[in-house]
Amino acid sequence: MIFVDYDNFRSSLTHLHHTRQAKVSRLADFIMQYIGVKMGYEKYNPELIRTYVYTGEYADTTIQRIKSHRDTENKKEKKEKIIKLLGDIERRSDGQRKFFENAIQFDFLELRVKPLQYSPQGIKVFQKGVDVQIAVDLLANAYRNNYDVAVLCSGDVDLLESIKMVKDLGKKIIIMCHKNLMSKNIRKNADHVILMEELGVDEIEKFSYLPAVGGNQFMTNTSS
Repeated sequence: MIFVDYDNFRSSLTHLHHTRQAKVSRLADFIMQYIGVKMGYEKYNPELIRTYVYTGEYADTTIQRIKSHRDTENKKEKKEKIIKLLGDIERRSDGQRKFFENAIQFDFLELRVKPLQYSPQGIKVFQKGVDVQIAVDLLANAYRNNYDVAVLCSGDVDLLESIKMVKDLGKKIIIMCHKNLMSKNIRKNADHVILMEELGVDEIEKFSYLPAVGGNQFMTNTSS
């Protein structure tokens, strides 16, 4: 099973190049090939069970909170920041919606989305609850014996305890992430680490690409 924290995964890609974007539908193919060939798992005939992709959603309730703040904010500078944020969200949410629609057609892939939260103080949106959902799914599927190997595309230290518990259940954990986004304790406790900055360009191109000027972070994900 593959568990992808989309925000962390996208950040790993932008550490490689600031405009590089993910081709989510191709990620599992790359991972299965990597595990089979580079790790020598072909002899075990590995089978992909499912890929879970976790991300924050530009929900209507989130956008409405921002609009309400815009309508009640009296300070010009803050109001301008809110208006800019709404413009960015409108562009990104349209691409995200198309990505969600396309993702339904991807084989053995399931989206896990949480509404993005809004901070009036920081005038920004942020994820909340994604790490908790990943931890729950990692453990629940391990207890049910649904997988032998979990590939986790995240280096977030908040997942450390769940990783340890999954290993205690006899499962193997592979981490795929950029080294700058990976906790030292995560790296220490992983059974194997795929450092994205050490992959060849031909390998990286299998699950990502450099979009045309003007592409947005979710629109580019619709590529198959």
